[in-house]
Order: sequence, then structure tokens, then C-alpha cells
Amino acid sequence: MQTDKPLYQPGQMLHIRALVFGDEHRALATKKIYIQVEDEDGTVVFRDERTSSRFGVVATDWAIPDRIRLGEYRILAKTYPGRFVDEDEDSDDEENPMAAAADRRTVRISRYELPMFVVSAKPDRSYYLPEQKASVDVNAAYLFGKPVPKAMVRISRLEERTWNFAKQRWEIDEGEPVSGTADDLGNFHTTFDLSKERADLDEYSYRKFRDITYTAYATDPSTGRTEERRFDVRITKYPMHVYYVTQDSSRRGLPDEFFVSTS
Repeated sequence: MQTDKPLYQPGQMLHIRALVFGDEHRALATKKIYIQVEDEDGTVVFRDERTSSRFGVVATDWAIPDRIRLGEYRILAKTYPGRFVDEDEDSDDEENPMAAAADRRTVRISRYELPMFVVSAKPDRSYYLPEQKASVDVNAAYLFGKPVPKAMVRISRLEERTWNFAKQRWEIDEGEPVSGTADDLGNFHTTFDLSKERADLDEYSYRKFRDITYTAYATDPSTGRTEERRFDVRITKYPMHVYYVTQDSSRRGLPDEFFVSTS
């Protein structure tokens, strides 16, 4: 099953297409397919029945309502009309589970607002060794190129970011922020310590590097509008990583084949 894109806004048309295969992976014609869309609570918000063409293709469209709860939506295409059962569930359907087939896709429905200005964040290095600190340059500029002067800037480590479907809002857990004010050209420079992140990395001997996600927020003092940009800072134990990758060594008496990969 396919959709024309992974992200939609309320009021848009969602195009769904499925390709049905039979024995020997051949297109299955005149097969009735049941298609439905469920929200994160499992409520069915759209349902349709289609019969596959001689090329094994079924297609349908869902006009997303203007007033719909935002979040992840699961699309199911199946060969039986009953309730969809996950693989780890016990099925009570009378349908033969060996004869039933299904596929699923997840799309997000969200609202998109054109940003008033753009925030950029650039670390001074592509990776940081144990003794180094991160130095980051943040810039805020309007879409027509003019800088956002005296923007209020805040940088925080992103611990967790999840969408609360019931409350219809993002729940964000962040670390202690670094704050300041940009200059007249919209530039802000800061340096922050990575000792805590490095200690977390040292707890796992097999992990040689780790990417830490931060969020840079900039607020326009003239309008109060805030825009953001997420970026990664990589901390590493060594400047170069060498990996020894072996092939199948089941050939007795013959030399091993291996690869050496460096990054």
C-alpha cells in the first residue's frame, strides 16, 4: 500500500493506492479489498471497499475533514472486513488467518504555518572529542533576507518530544537552557559544556559516538513570534573509528575474508 505523501493538512485529499498479489507474486484481479483509516485511539474515521483491477490495483481517496484531531493516522488495506488484528494478538475472527492478508501505513495530519523568519544553528565542528566544548552560532533572518535584530535566543538539549493526541499538543522534555540576545545582525554565539553527555556515552563501552539533539529558539522582540531549529552535536571517544567486519567464516581450512572500514 502507498500514499502520495507522508504528511497532510486538514482539508487536503489523501490518495491511497494498493497493489494486490496472489500466488507466485502475480497481480490478483477482482479481489475485494477493505480500506480503513484509524486515529491514535483506534477510532475508524474512514472506510471503503474496492475491487482490484486486472492489474491488481485498488485506489481510493479520503477527503480529510477541516475539523479533525491532529496526530498519527494508520491506514489499513486488508482482504477481510473484520477488525484488524496485530500479529501479537489472538484473533477471534472466523476468517482463515492463513488466507487473510493486510498491509498498513502511517501518515501524520498536522497544520503547517509559513514561518515569519528562519533560524539556523551551526556548530563549529562536525564532532567533539572528550576535552572539547561545543561552540554554536545561531542566526535569525526574515525570509526576505533582513536579519532579526536583538532576537531573544534560547538553546536547550532535547530529551524527549512526543505528540499528546488526547491533549492535542507537543509534550517536550528539555535540559537546562542557554539563553542570550542576538546582535543587530541576528547573530548569537555561545559555548556549552558536554561533560554530562560525555559521561552518558562512557557508560556504554560498545558505543563509540553519540548524536545529541538540541533546539535553538529565537523570538522576534517586535512581534513576539518564536521560530525554532533542531540540530545535532556529535560527541565521540576517538577522532577516527576503525571497524573490522568479517564474512562467513564457516569455510574450514580457508583464510577468512574481512573488510576494514574507517570513518
